[in-house]
Amino acid sequence: MVPEHRAARLGSRFDFGRDTLRAVRRLVLRGAPPAYLVTVAVVAVALLLYVLLAADRPPAAVLGYVTVLVVLALGGTGYFASKPRFLLPAFPLLLPAALALARARRRTTAVITGALAALSLGYGPYLLTLAAMPL
Repeated sequence: MVPEHRAARLGSRFDFGRDTLRAVRRLVLRGAPPAYLVTVAVVAVALLLYVLLAADRPPAAVLGYVTVLVVLALGGTGYFASKPRFLLPAFPLLLPAALALARARRRTTAVITGALAALSLGYGPYLLTLAAMPL
């Protein structure tokens, strides 16, 4: 008997993003808990940041690294709410935002940073205490 591959048991495979697009469409059209809508927002922002990063023409190694991570995270099937976790190693996506904040006035930077910190402060406890499914 041939042992079953672990990815096959988990239902994980690469489908070039078809499963991700289906999940986004289903969540937007049918509604979803806030945690899933935040996942849709994170995926959309990641794609926007990828375009901005590519437009800045970073070193080829950085763009290649980020491209592979984004393609693997968004092109694979599986649990849709895990997509933000799969994008965590793609931190160079934040370079365009960091450059924009560095060029902005201090007050603007403080307001944006404070707003993001407050959002994180509220969202973390929500996921731990109220979310229907752990992410």
